[in-house]
Amino acid sequence: MLQLFAECGKLTVSDIDRTVEFTGGIVARHAKIATRLAKEKAAASEEIDELEINPANADFLRGIDLGDTSEEEELSQDGEDDCCDEAEAKWSKAYMAVSSLEHLVQSCDAAQVIAAFDVQLGQNIVTLAWRHENFWIKLVCQRLLGHMFATCQSRHNFASVFGDVFAEKESLVKLVYQMLNVFNSATMNEEMATQLIKNLTFLQG
Repeated sequence: MLQLFAECGKLTVSDIDRTVEFTGGIVARHAKIATRLAKEKAAASEEIDELEINPANADFLRGIDLGDTSEEEELSQDGEDDCCDEAEAKWSKAYMAVSSLEHLVQSCDAAQVIAAFDVQLGQNIVTLAWRHENFWIKLVCQRLLGHMFATCQSRHNFASVFGDVFAEKESLVKLVYQMLNVFNSATMNEEMATQLIKNLTFLQG
């Protein structure tokens, strides 16, 4: 739809600003969710490591008679499936939001569209690109980042779009490492590999 409007010349600057503002709000919400889930996952990993480091604690927990929990496990599994389905439905909104921004950049004057991006939106897209667990959201974020990098480089306004997210070397190394984890995904494809290599080459340049 955005592409159709752009081809018809009906997207004014105010249209672009409103579209970026609306989709940016969706991206922001999902960036916060992705960050929270990533922190919870990291915290859970630390708890597991603690049991491995302290065998006595693990032995104590294994020695507790919890009885027959098969029924509870089935109910728990059903609940988890419902939550997963609900989460996936919500993630589709994030995918559509980022896709809309990508089509906007491709269909309109990219510099004009990027000018409507604020620092927070740029940082939120980076957050989804490396913290979100959904492969397809990572992919569309990487594609959008590629367009953003190219436009920012030509207009020398990198900081106004991304702030200092790439400024510190230590943070950049961590970010690159996290992005490379996508190569472990079972759904990894050539498009993602190519786009990721281009983006990481730009960041390291």
